[in-house]
Amino acid sequence: MNKKILEQCYEDYLNKKSTYDKMYQYYCGESDAIKRYTAQEYQESHKMNLNYLKKLIKEEISYSIGNQPSYISKTNDDDIVQEIDYYTYHWNRNHDVEVLKNMLLYSTVYELYYVDREGQFSAKVISPRGGYAYMDDFGNILLFFHMFKLKFDDTVYIDVYDNKYIYHFDEDFNEVKAKDKHIFGQVPVSIGILSAEKEKDTLFNDVKDIQDGLSIIKSDGVNEITNTRAAILKGKGFKLDKEQVDNLKRYRFANLPNTKEADLDWLLKNLNADYQELMMESLQKDMYTLSMHIDNQEKLQSNTSSLTLRNRLINLEMKVKLNNRAMMNVLISRIRFLFIYLKIIKNKDYDYRNISVKFNSIIPSDDLIISQIISQMGDKLSLRTALSQLSFIDNADAEIKQLQEENKEIWEGEKLLDIGDTNEEEV
Repeated sequence: MNKKILEQCYEDYLNKKSTYDKMYQYYCGESDAIKRYTAQEYQESHKMNLNYLKKLIKEEISYSIGNQPSYISKTNDDDIVQEIDYYTYHWNRNHDVEVLKNMLLYSTVYELYYVDREGQFSAKVISPRGGYAYMDDFGNILLFFHMFKLKFDDTVYIDVYDNKYIYHFDEDFNEVKAKDKHIFGQVPVSIGILSAEKEKDTLFNDVKDIQDGLSIIKSDGVNEITNTRAAILKGKGFKLDKEQVDNLKRYRFANLPNTKEADLDWLLKNLNADYQELMMESLQKDMYTLSMHIDNQEKLQSNTSSLTLRNRLINLEMKVKLNNRAMMNVLISRIRFLFIYLKIIKNKDYDYRNISVKFNSIIPSDDLIISQIISQMGDKLSLRTALSQLSFIDNADAEIKQLQEENKEIWEGEKLLDIGDTNEEEV
């Protein structure tokens, strides 16, 4: 193991980590606008955190994998699809959600494969905040670094994976325990990359400044009501010493001299409330335009058809399809490593290239029109392909199998009835 390469990779990881940390902070609501928004002296500061970044990411996740992706055998082998479901059944149901969430937030996500204590094929989602892949010019992973801390231990531990072993180091690449061997014969990691520009092409980059602006304007509006933030106290006909000013700040009360000239009043900034609302609407419009989303709070006619809704979502649908392509790379790699596991552990030989992935988007579709098209095509379209076009069918193969079983039961029932009728005639 070349220590110089290890140190250079770790240095590159640390240089990029601050960027990824900033993205994570924004997702958690810790934006620059909220951190820097401070109270004026003697006044409370109400911070209105409008976390559009989280909202937009969750929307894209729900559109892409709100319905679980389904696997389809290109060779019509039902067993191979059942094997995939069986050997990943113990996984967390939100696993794919975490994969896509990290990919949308950072533009990069890692999925690390391992065999757990019970001998099951398992995977761990690792963000660029805790992982780093060292690759050659062709995108082949040569080494993978997993950085982590143990509970109640501030030491940074680094596990380095190559095509045979897992090496265990501390932050200075001193070996903390003996290396372990894994079964996969290659670095057991897949990478999901949303864009070639990686962290420079994310929702975070598109909406960060707009989100800050919206949070500041909203916070100012609330504080204007609660603290008269845009106002200055003016007085005439008297003079306050420092102690009186401090008492005024603390108790919000001033005892004026008993003279006609004495007066205390607010000098207000003449800012029209409509201007603030207009600015909010303008920034929100920019937000939805750049993110290719729509405002779901916008009022629509009660008789709006699903086709009309789909037309409004056309840009988001195109974006979701791009997300699905990036997600598919992870899913196909996952199947490839699962089949390596099955070959070694169970002596089962499957080819991952015989599997296709179908995303069951929850974007509204007009199934009535699709059904009419299928009907018109008649026997020119296979049943499997036809069923795959309908939004309410997640797994065409499972649907066909269920249909065949039901038809078989009906046929056997009719056969029994026919036998009964024959016996009655003989009697």
